[in-house]
Amino acid sequence: MTNSLTSANIWVGNSGNAATAVSMSGDATMSNAGVVTLANSGVTAGTYAKVSVDAKGRVIASASLSAADINTALTYTPVNKAGDTMAGALAMGTNNITNTGNITMAANKYFTLSANTTNGTTAGQMWYDTGTIKYYDGSVVKSLGVAGTGITTLNGLSTATQSFVLGTAGTDVGISSAGSAHTFDIPTASATKRGALSSADWSTFNSKMSNSLTSANIWVGNSGNAATAVSMSGDATMSNAGVVTLATSGVTAGSYAKVSVDAKGRVIAGLSMTSSDITTALGFTPAGAATAFVQNGNSFGATAVLGTNDANSVEFETNNSTKMTILSSGNVGIGTTTPGSKLEVAGNITGYNSGVAADALVEAKHFSANAGNSGAIQFLRARGTSAAPTQPQSGDQLGAIRAQNAVNPNSWPGIYFNTTENHSASAQGSAISFHTTANGTVGGTERMRIDHNGNVGIGTPTPGVNLDVNGGLRAGSSTGVTTCGAGQANGEGTQRYNYTSHRMEYCDGASWVPVGSSKLMGSAKMVGAANCLWQSNSTSWTNMATVDNDCNAWTVSGDATSPGKYPAVTFASLPAGDYELIFKNSGLHPGTYDCHARLSDGTNNSGTIFISLDYDDPGLLIGHFSYATAQTNITFQLQVYSFNTASSCYLDNSLANRDSIEFVLKKL
Repeated sequence: MTNSLTSANIWVGNSGNAATAVSMSGDATMSNAGVVTLANSGVTAGTYAKVSVDAKGRVIASASLSAADINTALTYTPVNKAGDTMAGALAMGTNNITNTGNITMAANKYFTLSANTTNGTTAGQMWYDTGTIKYYDGSVVKSLGVAGTGITTLNGLSTATQSFVLGTAGTDVGISSAGSAHTFDIPTASATKRGALSSADWSTFNSKMSNSLTSANIWVGNSGNAATAVSMSGDATMSNAGVVTLATSGVTAGSYAKVSVDAKGRVIAGLSMTSSDITTALGFTPAGAATAFVQNGNSFGATAVLGTNDANSVEFETNNSTKMTILSSGNVGIGTTTPGSKLEVAGNITGYNSGVAADALVEAKHFSANAGNSGAIQFLRARGTSAAPTQPQSGDQLGAIRAQNAVNPNSWPGIYFNTTENHSASAQGSAISFHTTANGTVGGTERMRIDHNGNVGIGTPTPGVNLDVNGGLRAGSSTGVTTCGAGQANGEGTQRYNYTSHRMEYCDGASWVPVGSSKLMGSAKMVGAANCLWQSNSTSWTNMATVDNDCNAWTVSGDATSPGKYPAVTFASLPAGDYELIFKNSGLHPGTYDCHARLSDGTNNSGTIFISLDYDDPGLLIGHFSYATAQTNITFQLQVYSFNTASSCYLDNSLANRDSIEFVLKKL
């Protein structure tokens, strides 16, 4: 190769592996003095807070910071990646470590291969398989180590003594083995043969340009088109190992929020961001301490307003999550971002009034002309989650109102609301229980319950009637409960205990009546008179309703009235309840055959007696009548029937000085 080289050209091996004179181009050029000049990257020299670089690390474009850049910058602390010393083991899990440099181990440490029984498939992979170190050479799996007594054959020859012989046969370097000799054929190199260089050829090459070159110099074609040894300089230098080092740009290595670059895209200065940079990026001037809410509070001298001027919500967060939300509707949510009322809290609320002589109150005020609305405390209960709620099940507590000791809250007296069936959209049975804590104890015990039927149980959780008391019951006293009149509003049906008579009493709508005693509702009495007699020979039950004008008129008392001169008595009204009707007489007897007698109200019959010829006049009939509702204009009569139409059943009231008949009605 001659030393002739065009100015500023350099020798570069081409794709045919031959030195070729070319000028340096692309990302850099070189002068005939060896000065390397980087190509412009397209950016205008200047100072920028934000730059774009290409894959070669060159700044190719500049831009101004945007608001999004500032927000992103403020949400994390950049990590220094210059390198650190690990204080503990680094566990990679099952992840790979790739593209590493040399791995240098400390003294007295071990390099452990993975225990693996599955063969590798990538050339160079190595593993430990059941006592053998294996590797994959790109074709087959091989094991490291020596087996048996060593090499037994070499290139197909197995003789004990073998030799190596030089030869020149062929057109390329080759090895042939036969007998006990291995012949290495190296032909003389030519245009058609690859082989050893002949002496004559060596002399020809030796007369070419010397390969002597000063350390770190390169051959560069000078202005006389001759290869000249120079050292690389300018924007880069090159070591004798071919390592290119860019010249320093004048900036101190470090991290900067703002940088200046030259026309070659190199950072030449690192700067701090100024307030104008922030203002330009945001598009507005941020509020200062006089108008902004700052750490440790403000002194505005007037009402401070924090919020939005549009229809968006305001959120307050701690620990990087929202804790309180104010919707544009004014609803406030604590622990929820979707409050459905003026204040919705997802969690507990504690209210207290410490050291002040006043109650710690929770008030629900309502101002409306609608009689159906009011302040209320409402408990909402569901299973599942707030995002996917499900129906409460039987036995779930819907809510509670409790009052507890603030120092040791070990008891839970209060009112509890519980489900009594699995709830659905159309079935939501519930009960209310009342709990207290006995003196000298903690906890809570149910004392009273209103079940899903409206039954009230005191001392029992399963009341079977409207009021079911398991234990003693004390009613009002005669000194505290005095009003007794007709109708519920006036006390009718009220019970009390009379401390004077030592008896329970109830108001029957007119007066206080001792419990267990009967009340006389009225009576009707007729004294005997000559020829006053009633009879009937009917063989079926028949009222003795024939008027006998020979008889005297009835003498009545209480609410009783007389329907006429025959054995009957009428009451204009009777309250609901149980009654006893007594019929007194001195002349009820049969004729020649036995007969029966009873008392009747026209619908109900009671007090049937058998009147026999063999016995004396019975003299007394007693009937019992019960009414679930109040009765009006009810008449009680004497009914009889004879065993034979040939004989009558008689009621004789004909002796003026001896006979009489009388009806007496008592309310039990």
